[in-house]
Amino acid sequence: MAILVGTVVFFLVILIVFHEVLVPFIVAVVLAYVLYPVVAWLHRRSIRGRTIPRWVAVILIYGALFGVGKLIFGSTTEGLTILAIGAAAAVLLYRDLARFEGGGPQQAA
Repeated sequence: MAILVGTVVFFLVILIVFHEVLVPFIVAVVLAYVLYPVVAWLHRRSIRGRTIPRWVAVILIYGALFGVGKLIFGSTTEGLTILAIGAAAAVLLYRDLARFEGGGPQQAA
């Protein structure tokens, strides 16, 4: 049991220390894991008796994802601006709710 706890703590420390480097790789692994069934499904399909190459299926999926993102957010800079404003608003709302419920920073009396 101690070995398991030590291993978990070790990996958490590594993740915390190197989070700026590791997060893109973790996102890539999760994205590949989620998109694999769709790519495999497209790869199994055939058009005029020829199967779709895997690289074409990957490009189609990423193109569809970026196209949907473009429709939802507009341009990239507008989308990032909207995302940043939404994140800031969520942080401010959480802070205000925490204060209202008494869970936030205490006011000096």
